[in-house]
Amino acid sequence: MFKKIVYPILITLLALVFSIPASSRVYAAGPAPAAAAEENQANQTGKRVRAMGIVSVVDVAGAAFTITGKQGQTWTFTTADRTQYRGEIASLAELKVGMQAGVGARKVGDQLIAIAVFGRTAPERAAGKVVSVNQALGTFTLAARNGETYTIYTDAETKFRSPDENIQSLADIKPDMLAAVRMVKDAEGHFLAKAVGVKPAK
Repeated sequence: MFKKIVYPILITLLALVFSIPASSRVYAAGPAPAAAAEENQANQTGKRVRAMGIVSVVDVAGAAFTITGKQGQTWTFTTADRTQYRGEIASLAELKVGMQAGVGARKVGDQLIAIAVFGRTAPERAAGKVVSVNQALGTFTLAARNGETYTIYTDAETKFRSPDENIQSLADIKPDMLAAVRMVKDAEGHFLAKAVGVKPAK
């Protein structure tokens, strides 16, 4: 019975969380091109190429990196002195495996030369029931549906949302509420919430 009631609510909360825009977009101008279109671009010398995915290889010494797209396709880019870095990175050395990346490049011969690279920490997601709230520390504990228990930190940039719009901050969250969280690991290894969708349990 618990699953029959809670599961639809969590789906609603996840929709709320995913509707909150991330602090930075890889490409705010529009959705990523289809995989076939991206591959076609990459095969045309001189053409500009746009790609988004997860960083799978970083070769600082070789001035290159590889990203893997949602369909499993991979692109290896070579960087140059004029390559621009944006988002959470200021150089190739700061790009890490597992990060989300968006790349604008130009095909020169057999190489894809990166013109601009946007990198950010890939968010993790969890949904479940709030166990406790610590206002002093700015944290709450979440018993997730995957069986894990998370201590989640919040800060001034954490976005809160609820169907009735009554949840505006951590102070409005109570134990036994259902929550869906989009979070990243900070420099100290803590889970830091970027967006939290909350709804009272029925």
